[in-house]
Amino acid sequence: MKYVDADKGLKVFDIKFDVTTAGPSPNNNKRIELFLLGCDKAMRGDACEGCFNRRLWDSNLAEFSCDIESLANWIIERTPENERYITIGGAEPTFQIDYLIPFCKMLKHAGFHIMIYTYRELLHEFNISNKQYNTPNKIPVSKWIALLENIDMIVDGPFIQEQRMYQEDASDGFLSSIGSGNQRIWDIRFFNKYHQL
Repeated sequence: MKYVDADKGLKVFDIKFDVTTAGPSPNNNKRIELFLLGCDKAMRGDACEGCFNRRLWDSNLAEFSCDIESLANWIIERTPENERYITIGGAEPTFQIDYLIPFCKMLKHAGFHIMIYTYRELLHEFNISNKQYNTPNKIPVSKWIALLENIDMIVDGPFIQEQRMYQEDASDGFLSSIGSGNQRIWDIRFFNKYHQL
């Protein structure tokens, strides 16, 4: 894998293979799990209470990053075609959206099912409910569209401690991965069709 300057690629904290608590798959829920550094919400002093990934908040701690093409190829080469399921979480993956988009595009081209966790809420980002929201550090819709065109599922919404539902030993692929009951699971193919993105 090729490493580059910290601001020239994806800042990766960890990657794990054959994880069964990162979402559903037909292979006994085995997925690759990729943790990215950086959470703007936490760094503003508004971290989700009970966040279990505090070490991932500050992306400035990264001394280097991964070249996205090198990282994508490294993952592709280690993953049989019938096991290409990946979940991208963090901290907050969309904090690195400019590198996340082409990275997901490469994995999608190689046949991966891609699932992303984000504290951001699509209803707010797209103003779907016609309400006015003051979303800090809002991502431009054009970047959202570029990301959504290259993923399959997104679980959105902040983790809320009082609505915790995570069950590590659940076998359905969702209860063992989703943190709290407020989070929504979006089938992006339906979302794209419905909103004609």
